[in-house]
Amino acid sequence: MRSPSKTGRLIPVIMRKALKARLGREYYAPAVGFVLVLLFSIVVFRSAWVCDDAFITFRTLDNLFHGYGLTWNISERVQAYTHPLWMLLIAVISYFSRDFYYTSILMGAIFTLAALLILVLKISKSVSAGVIGVCLLSFSKAFIDYSTSGLENSLTYLILVVFFLIYFLSTWNHKTLFLLSLTAALGILNRMDTALLLVFPLAGVIWRVWKNSGWKIFGGVLLGFMPLLIWEMFSLMYYGFLFPNTAYAKIATGIPQAHLIKQCGYYVLNSLRWDPITLLVITLALLLPFLVKDKKTWPVILGMLAYMAYLFKIGGDFMSGRFLAAPFFCAVILLVRSCGFSVKTGITALGIIILLGCISPYNPWKSNAWYKNRLFDEHGICDERGFYYPLMGWLRVPSGQNYAAYPPHPFHLYINQGKQYRRQAVPVIMHNSVGLLGYHAGPRVHVIDQYALCDPLLARLPAVAGNQRIGHFKRKIPGGYMESLRTKENRLTDNQLAIYHNKLKNITQGKIFRWVRLKDIIKMNLGYYEELIDKAYYRRHLHPRRLAEISGQDKYADFLNEGNRAYKTVQYRRAEEQWLKAVNLEPARMEARANLGIMYEKMGEYNKALREYALAAKQENPPWDSYYQELLNNIHREEHREKVAP
Repeated sequence: MRSPSKTGRLIPVIMRKALKARLGREYYAPAVGFVLVLLFSIVVFRSAWVCDDAFITFRTLDNLFHGYGLTWNISERVQAYTHPLWMLLIAVISYFSRDFYYTSILMGAIFTLAALLILVLKISKSVSAGVIGVCLLSFSKAFIDYSTSGLENSLTYLILVVFFLIYFLSTWNHKTLFLLSLTAALGILNRMDTALLLVFPLAGVIWRVWKNSGWKIFGGVLLGFMPLLIWEMFSLMYYGFLFPNTAYAKIATGIPQAHLIKQCGYYVLNSLRWDPITLLVITLALLLPFLVKDKKTWPVILGMLAYMAYLFKIGGDFMSGRFLAAPFFCAVILLVRSCGFSVKTGITALGIIILLGCISPYNPWKSNAWYKNRLFDEHGICDERGFYYPLMGWLRVPSGQNYAAYPPHPFHLYINQGKQYRRQAVPVIMHNSVGLLGYHAGPRVHVIDQYALCDPLLARLPAVAGNQRIGHFKRKIPGGYMESLRTKENRLTDNQLAIYHNKLKNITQGKIFRWVRLKDIIKMNLGYYEELIDKAYYRRHLHPRRLAEISGQDKYADFLNEGNRAYKTVQYRRAEEQWLKAVNLEPARMEARANLGIMYEKMGEYNKALREYALAAKQENPPWDSYYQELLNNIHREEHREKVAP
């Protein structure tokens, strides 16, 4: 029996233990969550950047703010962006901020962090599961890279996590069905292919509620999908089509399906080499229903499988990991919800994740202000953030200085080239990387995208046959097309295509509320005019002996693009040969000579690089005087800084 004195000492000990346990339960999870979110935020902002494709949307919004409507070229109504909801949110915020670059980065970071908080605080089965989820996300190059970038991925993350929060944690009834329908509609409005990830879970809920309540449930579903239906009605009346122009440019290419499947295989292998965590987590989640008995996970798995099948249908993408980020996030949601992770299991899993992250060649934790990777693999797949970060990275843009004034970078040439076109009021230009160039060229310059993302006629022509980089499907420029745009008269030499173009112009340029235009919209969308396009001719490859069929500017572009393809596959001497042909053809033009300088600089042949840069700067009315002077001063200094950078 304890003595009274010992009992007196024991009571405070018990009270202290009880208080410690109470405080631990109350504050342990929030403290861990706060630290994790802080670390994750550091990784996101250290990696923050904006890509060239984002400036396609920015040019559209710039036109909107200047009173030209939601257009790419102000003379025609074309939906050049793929993400209406993201575009509308950027429009609202940037209207007040008067900035697109920082607005897109901050919105991307906020949406990503909001998705993370919902995942950790609401969906995770335990604190350990939340820790594992945050670590997986922070070590995934695909997820971190596109948390910013100026694209819609971050908003997709937020919509997905809200959808699955409702799906997994709510009782399935009329209210749940309405909320799921509304969230799915917003996801599809943000990016249409997100529908593949959401359609099976939504269909499962509809089936379950319908069995209990009958047909009256579809009123709530219809009400939930109203935002999407309203947009599609607007798109059909304003643009003349239900889908963005990019869908026609990238899907209806005429490229054999076997080639696209093979290319997507390369896309998956590229992810496995450069970002192994992303693909391994997706694979593990696909096996989860066999390990955890939960019927709710099956529809999610079916959605992920449908999405992966879609990737094989379109051939993957040229942006390494971009299209794997959304299914990866779904996989993380499934894992942290289904697996509690005891302390011992959690520590083991955390060790494996950190190990995989350390051996990953492009681990986001390793990224800093000097991150640079202009690597294209042999199949045209690129580390997009590595390519653009030296120019468009959050940490690389000096405080208070605009990115457009920060050389050297290949795309800085396009910025200055666009400014030159703007000053000289050039009516029509053709280019194949149109984001930064088009944005800085301003609304008065008509920019033709040879990859057809922003051009309604070229998007409906088949891609030129041959070895094309995925996502960059070059079109043959019809004879007289440039002249037609300059003169605003139909001067196409292909009579059948001229008729097709008249119908298309009526849709994209005619008065919106006219019966003749409405009839053309209906017939065009139903494929009535497809026989007017000689697809065999426009698919035929442009061999040098047939270059006489097209204009002199197109001959130059053909040599330029052939050199670009060689350069991306590290065939430097072939690239040099093609670019020199372009220079000899049109010595006054800039792009090929500038590319030669960039290539020589990368090869370490600095005398040749300086010579090409100097010759480029001597052209008549050069817009790049200050840029080239800065480049000549920095060419050795930049190399030295990168060698001594931590």
